[in-house]
Amino acid sequence: MRRQLRREHISVSLRTVFEQATFRERRQKFVSDAGERMEGWTVRLAVVIAAGLLLGRLGPFGTFAELASFERYAYWVGLTLLMWLQGVAILSLLVTSMEERRWPRWPIVIAAALLASIPTSFEVAWAEMLLRVERDLGARDLLAIAGDVSLLSVPLLLLTHGWTVRREDGLLRAEGHPPRDRLVKFAEVGGIGALLAVNSEDHYVRLYTDRTDQLVAMRFADALSALTLEDGLQVHRRWWVATRAVETISKEGDGLQIRLRNGLTVPVSRSFAQQVRKVWVGRIA
Repeated sequence: MRRQLRREHISVSLRTVFEQATFRERRQKFVSDAGERMEGWTVRLAVVIAAGLLLGRLGPFGTFAELASFERYAYWVGLTLLMWLQGVAILSLLVTSMEERRWPRWPIVIAAALLASIPTSFEVAWAEMLLRVERDLGARDLLAIAGDVSLLSVPLLLLTHGWTVRREDGLLRAEGHPPRDRLVKFAEVGGIGALLAVNSEDHYVRLYTDRTDQLVAMRFADALSALTLEDGLQVHRRWWVATRAVETISKEGDGLQIRLRNGLTVPVSRSFAQQVRKVWVGRIA
């Protein structure tokens, strides 16, 4: 009875330690991903504010002569920021459905910017009546304002979001690509380099390339279905390795481990060891 209780206590303790370690890993991953997202938004926000300050300094559409300095800067920075935020909100609604239909990103961004110019034109009209115009603005005035707003909203949203072809704040989105598009080609087109290895991390996979590593929104099973035997082998329940990435294969205790050309060491599980020995026999030290 005591031995059984002790075994149960050890089992519970080990499970608690494992859960705590998993929680720490997930917390670190969340903090890391949040930092990457925050960094991307900080750069974009800085670009938008800089654009608003530049417009405030230049004072286009007669605002330089008709508004005081404080009013002019507040007018342009405030309306530029509001216009951009509305464009980003509309873009987030459009991007999911339209990218699933294989639309290029730039027309989606342009469509979002044009749609954002509609509510922004009303906000500009309100600001104009508050600061400069002493009459009610009609439909023709709103159409003219919407045209002027679109001249600013389209290039600004393209500048901040048009270049994120397959990235969303540091996370590469791969839904809908495998198995029609192979993962090796996906990594190359995504601009992260030649694929060396794939590691499963919960509901994501991490792609290791000759340049960097990148977390991807994809199941490991879907990643494997987008790879071929010509590309490489699955060597562990959580690992896939490209043939061109293997530098050496060494014995580690009763098993094997693979050293990749980027210095990464990957374990080989017993269930895959025979296939690794058969395919990469010439690389075993």
